[in-house]
Amino acid sequence: MVSSAELEKKIILQQQAQLQKEEHQNQLELCAKLEKLEMLQKECLKFTATQRIAEDKIKLLEENHCKEERQHKLIQDKTAQEANLSVKNTLFFKLHLNAICLLPRKNSWNVT
Repeated sequence: MVSSAELEKKIILQQQAQLQKEEHQNQLELCAKLEKLEMLQKECLKFTATQRIAEDKIKLLEENHCKEERQHKLIQDKTAQEANLSVKNTLFFKLHLNAICLLPRKNSWNVT
């Protein structure tokens, strides 16, 4: 009976030791997972900040592109206006020149 009790005590102590060992192993795994989670959270924050910076740069580039397109359109419109004015001036000059050419000339040789 005594040896049976001692054997039972020995088995219980072995089971406790095994449970303590497993608990220690679980704590180590939990610590490793928590460290990895913290690292991933920091990485996520870094990526979020990088994404925000990239989005801001894209927005700025789009705004600049729109400004450049508006300026280009203004230049095209101004160029078209200038070309139109040049054509009108050329036509006016030709008409005026023709009108001058068609005016009766006074003959400086007074032939009578």
